[in-house]
Amino acid sequence: MPLTEIAKGAKSFAKDAVLGGITFLLPLGILIFTFTWLFQLLTGLFRPLTQLIIDNTRFGDFFAEVLSILLLIVGCFFIGVFIRTRAGGVLFNWLEKRLLTPVPGYSFIKDTVSPLFSGKKTAFRHVAVAQPFMNETRVIGFVTEIHGDGSVTLLSPTSPNVTSGLIWVVPAERVEFKEISPEKAMRALIACGAGTAQILAAPSLPHPSSIENT
Repeated sequence: MPLTEIAKGAKSFAKDAVLGGITFLLPLGILIFTFTWLFQLLTGLFRPLTQLIIDNTRFGDFFAEVLSILLLIVGCFFIGVFIRTRAGGVLFNWLEKRLLTPVPGYSFIKDTVSPLFSGKKTAFRHVAVAQPFMNETRVIGFVTEIHGDGSVTLLSPTSPNVTSGLIWVVPAERVEFKEISPEKAMRALIACGAGTAQILAAPSLPHPSSIENT
C-alpha cells in the first residue's frame, strides 16, 4: 500500500477520533458547568440559612453543603410537581418560549440533558440499513413506520446533532433490519459515524409486519 494512502487513512482516522472525543466531552462539559453554576447560585441563596445553622450548632461547613444539596433536591421536586399541574405547565411553557429559548445554548443544553434524566429509552424499535438509491450507497436509520405494502419509513439522523435528520421511504427489498439496539446505533451516530462497523456487522432480522405501539 502506498505511503500516501496510509497517511491519508491515518489522517482520516485521527480526525474521526478527535471529532468523536469532542462530541462526547462537549455535552458532558456543558452539563458539568451548568450544574456547578446552578449549585453555586443556590448555595449562595441558601447561605443565610446554612450560616445560621453553623453559628448555632456544632455542625461545620460540610453539613451546610449537604444541606444545600438536599434543599436543591427538594426544591427541584416541588418545582417538578408544580410543572406537572395544568397551571404549572402553562406557566413553564410561557416562560420557556418567551425567556429561556431565546437564550443562546438553552435548546442545546435541554436536548443534551433531557434524555439523561427522562428515564425513557428511545421510541425507535428497529435499526435498519437501507439502499435508497438502488446502488451500493447505504443509509443507517431508525424505523418509524412500516406500510401495508411492506415499504419502510426511516429516520436517518444527522451527525453529530441527532435532533434532526432525513426521512426516507424505501421498498422492503432494499431495507435490512439489524439486530442491534437503537441506543447503540445512536451512540455511533453521535460519534460522527465511529462505530458504524458494528451496525453493519450486526445479524439481520426478519422483516417485521408492524411495529408495536408504545
